[in-house]
Amino acid sequence: MQTGPSKKILAEYFKNNRQYFDSIARQYKETDPEYYNTNIAPFYNNPFFASTSSKKGGCAVRSLFMVSILILIAGVAAVSLFLSEEKAEKELDKAIDKEIQKSVEQIQSDEVKPENMKESLKPSDILDTLTSVRNMNNYQKGVMYFKIGEYDKAETYFAQVKRDDPGFSDARKKLSEIRKLRIENSTEQDKPARNSRK
Repeated sequence: MQTGPSKKILAEYFKNNRQYFDSIARQYKETDPEYYNTNIAPFYNNPFFASTSSKKGGCAVRSLFMVSILILIAGVAAVSLFLSEEKAEKELDKAIDKEIQKSVEQIQSDEVKPENMKESLKPSDILDTLTSVRNMNNYQKGVMYFKIGEYDKAETYFAQVKRDDPGFSDARKKLSEIRKLRIENSTEQDKPARNSRK
């Protein structure tokens, strides 16, 4: 059995005479907590009902609530967009890394020879190679240039390999090979000149 005013009367007090409503609320909170919790507390706990208490304040509370919801939605949208872009970027990086690794392995293997290198190059191959060169260490760059016959560049990179690098001894061997090739090439170029003098 209800001991206090009806919900309809409480709503009128809450809307038109807030001080009187607050004094009734204090009284029932102390004397009849069950009535307070079922009939009065919902007025304080419900922001939509509280917003109807005064025309000026109600609009402000409702507007603030709506703006908060819109900001929350915009924030969630921005975060999801950022995460989807980040995911796409990671997938692209993985694909590029895979292609780079494939190019490096192909260059380091004997599949790529200087004579057929120029025939097989496409713009995408050049881009892959440029990207892979950026990620190579000095020894790997030297091997790449050595395989395509760019001995001057290969020599530059082999010379930059440090003693503590794992490819140091192989780099020294490649440097001696380059020197031998240069000596052979210079003697072959001198032979026709010598033969023409005879």
